[in-house]
Amino acid sequence: MVSNTDNRDLETLKQGLERIIRDAPSIVNRSSRLPIIDSGQNYDGGDSIHHLGSEPIQGMKTFIGSVTKEIETIERYLAQGLQTSSQVSTNALYYISVWNEVLAADSIVALAKTFTYELATTSGKTSKATVKVDVVCDDGYSWIRINTIKQSRMRAELNDLDAWNDSSDSEIEDTPRSSNSVRVNKSLDNSVYRMGQSLLEAARQNPVPGTNKPPVITLRLTRLIPSLSLNDSTTRTVPEEVEPRVRKTIEELKSSGINLLYGEKNVQDARIPSEVPAPGIHLTRQLNLDLSFLVALASDITHAPLPQSEEESIARYQRLTQTSKRLVKDQSSDQLRYSRALSNQAEQERRRSMLDEIAWRLGSATNSQDLDTSITTWTTPESKARMEGIMAKIGGPEERRRAAAMFSAEEAEAGFWEGSRFPIGYIKGLVPVKLFESDDPIIDTPSHMSLSPFRARLAGACHRVSQELKNESLSVLGSGTPELAEDDEIRTRSHIAIKAERKAKISSMQPNTLLSPALNLHTARSLQWGALTGMTTLTANRTSVKAILREMAKESKNNSELGPLDKLQVEMAPQNRVAALCIVEPRSLVGNVHVAEEARDV
Repeated sequence: MVSNTDNRDLETLKQGLERIIRDAPSIVNRSSRLPIIDSGQNYDGGDSIHHLGSEPIQGMKTFIGSVTKEIETIERYLAQGLQTSSQVSTNALYYISVWNEVLAADSIVALAKTFTYELATTSGKTSKATVKVDVVCDDGYSWIRINTIKQSRMRAELNDLDAWNDSSDSEIEDTPRSSNSVRVNKSLDNSVYRMGQSLLEAARQNPVPGTNKPPVITLRLTRLIPSLSLNDSTTRTVPEEVEPRVRKTIEELKSSGINLLYGEKNVQDARIPSEVPAPGIHLTRQLNLDLSFLVALASDITHAPLPQSEEESIARYQRLTQTSKRLVKDQSSDQLRYSRALSNQAEQERRRSMLDEIAWRLGSATNSQDLDTSITTWTTPESKARMEGIMAKIGGPEERRRAAAMFSAEEAEAGFWEGSRFPIGYIKGLVPVKLFESDDPIIDTPSHMSLSPFRARLAGACHRVSQELKNESLSVLGSGTPELAEDDEIRTRSHIAIKAERKAKISSMQPNTLLSPALNLHTARSLQWGALTGMTTLTANRTSVKAILREMAKESKNNSELGPLDKLQVEMAPQNRVAALCIVEPRSLVGNVHVAEEARDV
């Protein structure tokens, strides 16, 4: 615990801790993330793709939990009538000091991360030791450690050392006295010196991932202000008279390569999170559309006049629930759930139009001032065929017409935008949608384009998933795959059989060894096409994206050389950041509701 000798106002400390809680989301958002645009994350309370697998900043959740508990502790002190830190024992100053470093840091990797290293003695034996680093930043190139010791405590440690030092001629100790010890100068054997030496040895044995370089170590002594630091811009306290061995400790640590800082970090040196926008990523001009996005593109919800209120959104697709009791009773629960889903999607469209957002991200609306705002869209032959089957079964008249026009070279623009609330050509080049030459990607990555680590991993995972799905189909169905079935009903029954078989296996085996039921062959193929061609894939299938990301994370666990999934950052300059995936909110077909209403009226 922090010494109680610093007299600080508890209410001020509490406010400082509360600022940490408020700032934390902005710090996470500005951290490097996966090259994915998740347009729906603002609707669902934070169910973001970026939070899959592991925390964006390792240890952030635990750190915030500790800060929250410290706030509760201070509130109890205040309730007891205590006002200053000299009356209590608190870690508030330490947490605030760590957070000031976080505010000023770039590319934060972890908080309060423990590193393991080996110690060797003259007997030839080795032992494991650990050291904690408060902030790992600069993509792992920098380690920052906070120490709140005062000079009086260091003097006490050195006086204790005098009492038990033996009469050995050597001043270097080879045998550790504690699990965290390293070779130390016996005359300077205090906790600060040992911390510095432990950090140095841990850094030497834990180089920056992918390099042989040890991280740069910064040790900030928040309450140790030697007179030799008078020219240090971080010093804001009257210097103390420095005991010679304390000064010697500082000089030894500096000479060993540690960046030594004194006093609490000036908050003016730290950037306010709200003033630091999260790095943006943009869409490519060549876009890959998966089946779920094709359906959303044809949906009446996307093109119909917007509801004027949330009440109108609810009423528009739930008229069936307001009919006679007999009709309501005759409706299936699936139909009622579908009507509610359509109403929710209509409200989402009212709040954030799908095409408006795509146009904004592309800068390709008709009123854009860009010189070249046109795009080209692609999909697989399988997605087109499945789209046609879905339209024939449940699409309304306008949705079927719109879907057909999407692939018509002659009438695409006029046919697709007809009856839409958007003007013709609102997004230039959105239609006609072109077809890849096959369902399975059979191309090599163009020689002029090298895949980013994320795209390479995504393409590899999709290929593996596709092969496993094909083998699974052969195992369950005996021959062929559902996608090869010409009859839509047979294809649907086949998918149901495969998912049922997969769920049965999951219930009796280790889930991590099996594919998620959310994965299907046509989605894996579409995502692979996008990854290999360098296009942004537009999808409304968040569940499948999560599943494929989990497959990528699973590969990381099975192959340590790949590294963790959340470290596959967008390496390019901010102006060149390109999204591999863009997830939009789904838009379902409403044709079956219209058909049901027509039947009811008759």
